[in-house]
Amino acid sequence: MAAVPAAAIVALVAGRASFGSEWAIAVCYGLASVVMAGIVYAFFFGLCTGLAVLVGREDIVARTSRGAVRRESDQSPSEDELQPSVEYLPNPSGGS
Repeated sequence: MAAVPAAAIVALVAGRASFGSEWAIAVCYGLASVVMAGIVYAFFFGLCTGLAVLVGREDIVARTSRGAVRRESDQSPSEDELQPSVEYLPNPSGGS
């Protein structure tokens, strides 16, 4: 809703700049530089996003509290991942 009045103001300033008004020329240069900066930022954002898709995600590997190895890409742990990697010796006193 604010785009139409903003476009009208830009057209008014551009019209004043075409007649040689110094402040209007400066405003037009400022608006043009903001638009060009946005275009350059959008280009580099697209470039970096494309490179990230091309390279792929990094697989993060971590150990769980039970000693299993867990990968970020895994949906659910398998049976061998649920088993601890260290075997515990039974209590010699016979207690649990």
